[in-house]
Amino acid sequence: MALFIAALLLGPNILFESLARSLAWTLHEVSPALDLDSEGEMWQAWDRLQPYAFHDDYDAAKDPIFAALNRPAGLLTQALIDRLAARRPRTAADLPNEIWARLTTIAEGTDRSYMYARVLEASRLAWLYAMNPLWSSSTC
Repeated sequence: MALFIAALLLGPNILFESLARSLAWTLHEVSPALDLDSEGEMWQAWDRLQPYAFHDDYDAAKDPIFAALNRPAGLLTQALIDRLAARRPRTAADLPNEIWARLTTIAEGTDRSYMYARVLEASRLAWLYAMNPLWSSSTC
């Protein structure tokens, strides 16, 4: 999978824009199985895809939970949460600042897609609070 992600990173931005949902789904599917050595390229792909996955081009969902689980922003958020879980963190220091920055971006985003992504973030709020009460209290 690392070769796929490396090849993907060579692609133009239009590839990320036009295949946002498919690529978000792919990152969601592969993220739990990646080892830490392959994680860097996954984050590069995540960061390139993020502006397109969190772009509001959908109508308001009748079912926000379904939207959270199936829209590109939710799929990317699930990939992020899966990588957090893979690290088995106990404290905020167990996670790189870049991961906290991505979580903060989701928590503070104003578009509808961020709201759906926050449904997933909120489902892990007790865990996030146990790791980082200050971040959880001030951000969520």
